[in-house]
Amino acid sequence: MNYLNFDSYNQVKTSMKDKFPILLERYHVDGKKYISIIQDALVQSDLDTIINNAHNIKSSSGLIGFVMVHEHAKNLEYSGKSMVNEALDVETLEIHFNKLVKAFNEAEEFVIDQLDDFK
Repeated sequence: MNYLNFDSYNQVKTSMKDKFPILLERYHVDGKKYISIIQDALVQSDLDTIINNAHNIKSSSGLIGFVMVHEHAKNLEYSGKSMVNEALDVETLEIHFNKLVKAFNEAEEFVIDQLDDFK
């Protein structure tokens, strides 16, 4: 599983104790929301919304240890930031977004399995 840094994941899991499943559930729900918002923002060419939501998913993914989601969200965020005073290249943003979605879907499968284990 190259999408997960187990050391980071286990460190957060240990420090959060009983609250860790709540964090995972929030990550799952919020991550899906951020993906949906970014998708809509791409259609509307809303660069600020793309950047802000990519930043949000980047930060939460980095905290938990989902390195591939973090990396692709970072690429999307930074690509967007580089276009603030330039021409908007939606195609490049969509490429980064598609990679982000793929990585998030892999992480999401793991999260769902983990949440099932906590039940």
